[in-house]
Amino acid sequence: MNSENIIIAKVRDSTYKLEGSDENIAAFLAKNPLENITLCKPSGEAICSTLGFFIDKCSDYSYVQRLQPIITSYQFNPISIPTVKLAQEQHRSFDSRKI
Repeated sequence: MNSENIIIAKVRDSTYKLEGSDENIAAFLAKNPLENITLCKPSGEAICSTLGFFIDKCSDYSYVQRLQPIITSYQFNPISIPTVKLAQEQHRSFDSRKI
């Protein structure tokens, strides 16, 4: 998988390499609404962070604008949240509401 298609999600003391599609990142955030999450590029550069349900800080506003309608649809219809896909090098997927 190309590193441009990977987003790093940092939650507490855990780090996840996620497939970087907007739908996948929105699913990860929607499945963890009570966590404070930092999303980064593989280089370590922060893209955005959340405080619980809310996007707190972001360095790429257009990225957040793409995520917001997807996250909103998942919040109003939690049944529609897809399984979160981890980057291939992790060889598994994440489908838990708890980390």
